[in-house]
Amino acid sequence: MADSNLAPVALFVYNRLDNTRRTLAALADNYLAPETELYVFSDGGRDEASWRAVRRVRKFLHEFKQRADRAGLFHRITLVERPENYYLERNITEGIASLFATHDTVIVLEDDICTGPGFLTYMNQAFQLYAEDRRVMHVSGFTHLDLIGEHPALVSPESESYFTPHTAGWGWGTWRDRWQQHFVHYTSAAQALEGLSPEAMGRGKRLLVDGHNELLGYPGIFALGDQCLMTADPAYPQGPPQMAQVAIQQAVLLAKNLKAREEGREEKTFHYRDLGSMATIGRNRAVAEIGKAKWGGFTAWLLWLVGHLRSIPSFRNKVIVLLNWVWNYATYDRSLRLILKRHVPVEPYEARRERLENKDTHVD
Repeated sequence: MADSNLAPVALFVYNRLDNTRRTLAALADNYLAPETELYVFSDGGRDEASWRAVRRVRKFLHEFKQRADRAGLFHRITLVERPENYYLERNITEGIASLFATHDTVIVLEDDICTGPGFLTYMNQAFQLYAEDRRVMHVSGFTHLDLIGEHPALVSPESESYFTPHTAGWGWGTWRDRWQQHFVHYTSAAQALEGLSPEAMGRGKRLLVDGHNELLGYPGIFALGDQCLMTADPAYPQGPPQMAQVAIQQAVLLAKNLKAREEGREEKTFHYRDLGSMATIGRNRAVAEIGKAKWGGFTAWLLWLVGHLRSIPSFRNKVIVLLNWVWNYATYDRSLRLILKRHVPVEPYEARRERLENKDTHVD
């Protein structure tokens, strides 16, 4: 077993050096970092270009480990360097499984998650509080919900936590028994899609669907987005691009088609409507392509901001995000993706054991 009673952190990184720097800096600022074991799983490259980026990340990781060991930033740092590209799913599942061989709980981070200083405290306290409650599958410090404005019933005045049937992948953790009970890990596409014939899968192990997103040869079963390969659209004979807009448009049309099928009306065939592509490449810099028009630099950056602001639901959320952007732009400060309570003490092990023996679920 580990020397510390606290949950270890499993950090999964790939080829993003700047993101990895920020994530480790924020994690090292946590109150419980000096008592926490850190395992960094570095995935291998896919080609020579990505391998060069991976090697830069690994060089930094070794330098960071030396500095952190001298300064006592963490209880212990272990670097795991994959010899090949595991891809995100395999890297995470095998990394977590290896830690559960010696730990009861694990905290999972990726290389773009900047945590608040109370994050480790919050997670360890939650592990203690819900250790015996099998209804809790995992714990996270991130929420995508507007709790106060749109879901006030989820939060009681006495609590800063809430329960939801949705999982959260931005800074989360779980227990060994929950991992073994609730998380299903497939070693191959054939195992994951057991019961479907090999002819049902196309390029990249994606499910072949018709123009209505219905699996070929399997009536009543549908697949959307990256999970499917649709070649019925003449404009995209190799299938539409694997982008969020494709999945969104397919989902909207499928909902309408299912209603039409129930009412006996004719169903419509999916045709992807390209809304354009945008990407930021730095402060005040971006690239944008809408139809045949192309922009770059500051103009494209403004288009990117407007496009993303329009996609945010509710006027209140738009205003909040806009104000955050203005503040970050003016102060060069990156907003945290985790909003956490500070100065939350972790219950000592002996006190926790005594509380559980007395059937007391309260944590001071």
